Amino acid sequence: MKGGVVFFNLILPTLVFLAGCGSFPGSSSNPKIRMAFFVDQEPHRGEPVVDMKILRSNPRTVTVAARPVLELGKGTLDAAVLREGTDGVLIFELYFTSQGALLFQELTSRYKQQRLYVVVAQPGEEKKLESRCLGVWFVQDATNVRVIQFTPDAEQEEAIAMVEGINKEVR
Repeated sequence: MKGGVVFFNLILPTLVFLAGCGSFPGSSSNPKIRMAFFVDQEPHRGEPVVDMKILRSNPRTVTVAARPVLELGKGTLDAAVLREGTDGVLIFELYFTSQGALLFQELTSRYKQQRLYVVVAQPGEEKKLESRCLGVWFVQDATNVRVIQFTPDAEQEEAIAMVEGINKEVR
């Protein structure tokens, strides 16, 4: 179990995000931050899976598909916004482009009644991309929206830095 978590946290970001950086329309050659959706996947179904730690305050491990189901960036996102809700809880908002909204609608049509894990990869201490789950979005039904909201699993300062990094990448 620990091997899968280590694989996800150290090796997978290198394979998925570094190797795929050139596949984003208009992406820079050395992005500072990447974001993608991963989906629940049961092991032993023929699809490659990895274990991912979620919820830093009360950690648990979930099994997700090894490849992201949607990579977010320039061309799919207009902006990211962090705001405080009326109850004082932080709300992370992702604003999709028209292409991003269409891709998200296709994604929610395909993965009804499943969880989408919002994963962020950003440079760590040694300037290597390190990934972690920032939030979870439950797909109830096919959704045609231009914005989604979730509660980030991050401190306010960390979430602000992520929003700034994402916005810098999509402009």
